[in-house]
Amino acid sequence: MMAVVGLPKVVQDVSKLQSEVAVVATLVDRLEDSVDRFDRQTEMLHARISSGEREIKQKIDEQYDELMKEIKEMRAESTQQHTSLSGRITKIEKWMWTVVGISIVIGLIINKVPWDKLL
Repeated sequence: MMAVVGLPKVVQDVSKLQSEVAVVATLVDRLEDSVDRFDRQTEMLHARISSGEREIKQKIDEQYDELMKEIKEMRAESTQQHTSLSGRITKIEKWMWTVVGISIVIGLIINKVPWDKLL
């Protein structure tokens, strides 16, 4: 009789275990769904980061190209201005040395003139 009395308890325990297993299976399914959703969100985030990185790199490259173009234009303009100023300075130097030379010649002529006899 003891075995018969224990049988309903075993059946009850098995039934309880089956319901607990069903609860655990449901939890595992939910966990798998959460993991799948997390994986999709991670992939989406990675795609956004990669896309943002490409956009930023493209903008940096465009700005770099624009800056280099501006620098080249400024260099060309600066070279042109330096050439122009160099030509002007050369002309001024020629005039200056011409005036110095004429002043020296006039000074020598004035020095050689016998002013005592002329006055």
